[in-house]
Amino acid sequence: MDRYDKDSDVKSGNQPEQREAFSYLRFSHRRQEAGDSLRRQLALSDDYVKKHNLRLNRTLTDKGIPSFRGQNLQKGALGAFIKAIQLNKVKPGSVLLVEALDRLSRNQILHQLTLFLQILAAGIEIVTLCDGRSYTQESINGNPVELIISIVLMIRGWNESETKSQRVKEAWDAKRKKAHTSRLTSTCPGWLQPGQGPHDFEIVPGRGKIVRLVFWLTSRGWSAMRICQLFNRCNLPCWSNGKTWNTTYIRNLLRNRAVLGEFQPKRRKEGDRREPVGHPVPNYYPAVVPEPLFLRVQRLACSTPRANKLDCIGNLFTGFVFDGNSGATMRIHHAGSDEAQAVLRSSAIERGMSSNTWNYSLFQASVLENLEQLDWDNLLFRPR
Repeated sequence: MDRYDKDSDVKSGNQPEQREAFSYLRFSHRRQEAGDSLRRQLALSDDYVKKHNLRLNRTLTDKGIPSFRGQNLQKGALGAFIKAIQLNKVKPGSVLLVEALDRLSRNQILHQLTLFLQILAAGIEIVTLCDGRSYTQESINGNPVELIISIVLMIRGWNESETKSQRVKEAWDAKRKKAHTSRLTSTCPGWLQPGQGPHDFEIVPGRGKIVRLVFWLTSRGWSAMRICQLFNRCNLPCWSNGKTWNTTYIRNLLRNRAVLGEFQPKRRKEGDRREPVGHPVPNYYPAVVPEPLFLRVQRLACSTPRANKLDCIGNLFTGFVFDGNSGATMRIHHAGSDEAQAVLRSSAIERGMSSNTWNYSLFQASVLENLEQLDWDNLLFRPR
């Protein structure tokens, strides 16, 4: 870190160069965004910058991203910041402002310590705003007790998260054992809603008929695309995340055994991945599709050539490529069993609009050949 002789600066008329600061804000759950967590962290950061005459370069925010398993390093703004340090995009002597060390990480101790030392080794100062502590290479080397203090804080953060994780796991395990007789959560498929009682669900008026219609049309040979076009043309209300019906939701619906009333308990693994736990619970939901119709649709899906190719050819550009005319997303479509016949097609066709279509293999090859021309430094380091 640069040191300045104040007297020489005054005599020469030069002012010390204003150091850059990066403010890192994080909270684990999206619901905290409506609370005081973000405002408090922002206020602490702004006050420190003004008091110490720093220039705030940017504010890095991870909303709803926990740090217990290092998710904020894997897919958050903190990971982008570390990448920027590695690419020499952050000047030595800069300051990283955090409310507390556990905002950076609540991972296992060695992971926390590695991250902490990696930032300091790059010449970056870490300031914890809750207690006003400042950590640098020089301060740690000059007073090793500071390192011991930081490790103690890391241990506390890890223990708190580990204890909370274990309690939540035990609570959910207890709930799952009661799934045959009581409702685990109010979360349910889009055609259902919690009932008046504490243990039941009920079908949303009109939606059960739509689910049965999807299965009936499929059993009559209709494709997911044709069903989407019909529903969107008739302005049938869609209860998925999108504003209109799309083929992805229709296909997922056709495989979902919840239409039979089954509930499959799951638990969250690392990241957002969920895995089944135990056996499905029958009669948990009200059934909306007769089992013979459901099984007939499954046999029909397995007998089509496209079903065998669906999991073999993935779309590398999901969520990244859009139709320039309509703004609709481009989705992969398998015109036949040959991979060369796969195309990227505008989802505008699901709404009965004209659709642009590109050969998927040629498009993928063209994009991959030109990746080296992208400015990866700017792409990787951006505020959230």
